[in-house]
Amino acid sequence: MFTLENFEAELAAAIKSLFANSPMLPMMEYHFALGGKRLRPRMAYLAAAKLQDKNLQATLSRFAVAVELIHNATLIHDDIQDGDEFRRGKPALWKQFSMPQAINCGDALFFAAMQWVQSAPCELALKEKLQEWIAKESYAVINGQSQEFFLKEAFLQTPSSVTKAAYEAMVRGKTSALFVMPYVGGALLAGASEAEIAEVEALSGELGFAFQIQDDLLDLWGSKGRDRVGTDIAEGKLSYPVVLAWSALSKEKARLRELILKPRESTTDSDISWAIAELDKCGAKAQAKQDCIQLFEKLSAHSKKFAEISDSLLLVVRKL
Repeated sequence: MFTLENFEAELAAAIKSLFANSPMLPMMEYHFALGGKRLRPRMAYLAAAKLQDKNLQATLSRFAVAVELIHNATLIHDDIQDGDEFRRGKPALWKQFSMPQAINCGDALFFAAMQWVQSAPCELALKEKLQEWIAKESYAVINGQSQEFFLKEAFLQTPSSVTKAAYEAMVRGKTSALFVMPYVGGALLAGASEAEIAEVEALSGELGFAFQIQDDLLDLWGSKGRDRVGTDIAEGKLSYPVVLAWSALSKEKARLRELILKPRESTTDSDISWAIAELDKCGAKAQAKQDCIQLFEKLSAHSKKFAEISDSLLLVVRKL
């Protein structure tokens, strides 16, 4: 059974063990002390809720920690690439310690995750399968992150090419892969069949897509503990509401495109306020919210292993 208190203790112990003789330890402890919802390790436990074997339970614990290490590796790198100076209301790792050191920490976490699973007390074949999924989905995340930059380049050259389908293809890597990783890993530990694994992979991918829409909405109409509301606009990100708005707007298209392509340091609060108002006015917010809610409701109705996560995120979306 997953409890946040127990997981935080396991995560802290893993960090101390993995980086005991490394000068990176204080940086790692700083970053992980910033907190988080720990949704992804919770997913692994939900997918393997009925494990009885003690060795498999211990392996699940190590795998869940590994997933969180991978997730945080991507967060550290994201903050650098996006120029985000804050994470959860405090200075991001690169801002606190330096960009080169943050890159080192992010890189190290990918390999630390593999090392942590390597010492899990399970059969070698299962261990290799878990590591295979970690590697596969880690690559998908990085590939999706790369696609995001190509998507912005396409928006610069041919704005009409930035469609819902192009956005979803990017998100299926960048975000969904870190939902597929814990769910499939948990299912493997629970002894799921190939058909069951395929179903879990598809549905957890949809959950990741819904989560990204929620995250996009939260940046514009909620709070993510960043330096200001609408940071995605300032960064020039093609979020789901922006992609939806592109086909709904007419004369405002030129200014929205100008704002998306504008350097972050030149984007003013009034620019962001204008963009948010236009996204609301043209119905992009309402459509994004509806699409997100429908996906979460579908997954909540499917099974308990998706309902707990979907229901908690639904509460957030409905308030936006």
